[in-house]
Amino acid sequence: MAVNKLPEFAKNGQQNTDGLDLEDGFPVNLKPARQWFNFLFNNLTLAINQIIDEKFNKTGGEISSSVQLTSDNSVLTVGNNADIGFVKKSLFKGAVAVGKNNSFTVVQSNNLTISKDASDTYTTLMSVDGNGVLSSLGGFSGNSASASKLQTPRKINDVDFDGSGDINISAPMRYLRTIKSSTVNQAVKDGYYLVADDNDLAGLYGYGVLEVRAQGSVIHQTYFAHTGDFRIAVRQTWDEGLNYSPWLIVGSRSTTATKLENPRTVSFSGAATGSFPYDGSANSSCILTLSNSGVVAGTYASTIQIPSITVNEKGQITGISQQTIRSASATQAGIVQLNNSLTSDSIDQALTAAQGKKLQDEKFAKTGGEISNSVQLTSDNSVLTVGNNYDIGFVKKSEFKGALAVGKNNSFTVVQSNNLIINKDASDTFTTLMTLDGNGVLSSVGGYTGNSSSASKLQTARKVFGQNFDGTNDVSGNITANTGMLLADSFHYIDMGRSGSDRMNFNVHSGVFNFINAQNGNIVARLDSNGIDCNAATASKLQNPRKINGVNFDGTGDINITAPMRYLGNANNSTLNSALNDGFYLVSDSNILGFYGYGILEVRSTGTTIHQTYFAHTKNSNGSVAVRQTWDSGQNFSAWRSLDPIGSVKLSGAITGNASFDESGNISIPTNLQVGIGINQYYQDVTASRISGVVYTNNTGNTIFAIITASGSNNTALTHQVGGVQFINTNESLSRTISYTIPDGASYMVTAATIYKWSECRR
Repeated sequence: MAVNKLPEFAKNGQQNTDGLDLEDGFPVNLKPARQWFNFLFNNLTLAINQIIDEKFNKTGGEISSSVQLTSDNSVLTVGNNADIGFVKKSLFKGAVAVGKNNSFTVVQSNNLTISKDASDTYTTLMSVDGNGVLSSLGGFSGNSASASKLQTPRKINDVDFDGSGDINISAPMRYLRTIKSSTVNQAVKDGYYLVADDNDLAGLYGYGVLEVRAQGSVIHQTYFAHTGDFRIAVRQTWDEGLNYSPWLIVGSRSTTATKLENPRTVSFSGAATGSFPYDGSANSSCILTLSNSGVVAGTYASTIQIPSITVNEKGQITGISQQTIRSASATQAGIVQLNNSLTSDSIDQALTAAQGKKLQDEKFAKTGGEISNSVQLTSDNSVLTVGNNYDIGFVKKSEFKGALAVGKNNSFTVVQSNNLIINKDASDTFTTLMTLDGNGVLSSVGGYTGNSSSASKLQTARKVFGQNFDGTNDVSGNITANTGMLLADSFHYIDMGRSGSDRMNFNVHSGVFNFINAQNGNIVARLDSNGIDCNAATASKLQNPRKINGVNFDGTGDINITAPMRYLGNANNSTLNSALNDGFYLVSDSNILGFYGYGILEVRSTGTTIHQTYFAHTKNSNGSVAVRQTWDSGQNFSAWRSLDPIGSVKLSGAITGNASFDESGNISIPTNLQVGIGINQYYQDVTASRISGVVYTNNTGNTIFAIITASGSNNTALTHQVGGVQFINTNESLSRTISYTIPDGASYMVTAATIYKWSECRR
């Protein structure tokens, strides 16, 4: 109920106090003079009317100067549901707070002056929701420190990427240039070259692709001819291209497979369990089942109890218990009963008669002053403005949530005072930290953590082709001030009306304006002298372009990158079974099929299947290229198989000869024709040169044919033998004619009493 002013008593009457001691009051034994009463009641009515003029009416009104809440654990809210306002908790800095289901909103009135009854139409310029996500009507004009994702997804090697998650890409090998066989020794950079030469290269067709792997002084070249019999040529140098090993020609290799030969099972264990079969012939999916955390399922809530929650580092709730809130008293904090009476003198209930009497005695003056506790505007369609032109303040319209409002031609400004405490007369010097104009464009001296046209980095590193890519950040939390809301400071303030006069100072020299989660008090976003220090939901580009495999990328467009095969380090005979990652290794001191021990090991892996190819630096009699595979993640490898062993070819029969080969080129076999009997041979009578019992040897290089007529006697047997094999043995005296062949190199002998004729068909 409004209190009316009193008429001024004895306004025109005598009011002198002659003979009256004002400190002693009326004399005990003397009747007071009437003019003394005139003086007394006139002063009382003037004082009461002054109180009425200068007190702040609970139904609303105007304040002509600054307002300060001087105690901690106090709030200044707007609206009957008290869901937005200033809050100052002990040991915490002042902040703008919103209710659990509300969001911090900056709106603009359709009028230059905000109407006292909140009847204006308001347009939302900026909002921060309960998850700390900052949204602005006009976007952001400065740079944000980081962003959760790019506003416009970009393609990296034809794969969409916006920074919200990791991606895997297939990067083509770098194309370097076109070379000829005369310049192939200069192809020493990692990548591939086009070969175009009318002459051949390594004995293969002169047009094709040369693939180069380089690490330090070691260079490995593989040549794929455009046409031919599906063979490739490889060679190496270990001195930066000064001396190459000879070209080695090997067969083709398979680069793809329709499915895994042995289907595999992918299993999950730990915080979640599940499994699915996989053979590569089709896409697979798996339903994961979360493991129990140990917490009993149920609802944990009470009007006088609060839950105590234990969370592990994985974010799982592992324990919940209930704790009763203690009762409050004059000596301890806790739960308290409300009392709406102004007659009670209880000191352990909220809003006691003593507090009501204190409020009655210490009414807040309309000319300004200090308030030692919270202030709330409890009705809807009400505003709390600053300055005589009413162009900034809080507004609460019926059926709408509370918001910070500015006049039509005003902008929302956050400034910083030059003093630690904001002076009551607004005499500080203020520095602008942030402005939000009538178009909803947010400008900040230090940049932003919300979405903007560019971003310095991504908060959460993402993997691009197996490498960490720093391009995104998550946004969460409220804005929280550093050391209170209304401390005088000439550098940190919010302009609410007249420039330099109507300002809301909110911080000290550090210039931090925090957004706080009203539910748990956590800081989720921050404004300081450098701008917005939180994560942006999106960003049009990165402030600083980053190189991905040597290609600049800032998020404004798609890029295509090439990636050399990864060099993974050194390997030796004892670590070959551990070389399981996709890439290549420098090998020393190996013992693979007796190959030369230094070379290149190339690894291809997918899932549990791993393929290894070893290229020896030089070739020996055992070969230079070997392959093997494992289909169980390296537990069991197949045996090494040489692709280019050195073999031999031996000819026998009518033609003899032999040669070795290693698939490096054509082979030439020197041959000897085994001439048949009678070819280029003639019968010769050799009787005169043949003696019984003498061993002769056929050294003509061909098989010869002998016809011998001889006889034996009682004393000398007739025998014929070739190569130690005897044909006949008789003592008959009758002559016998025997013919037979004698192979090249074979010995032959005849014993007889008489040799009549010995003829041979030979050269």
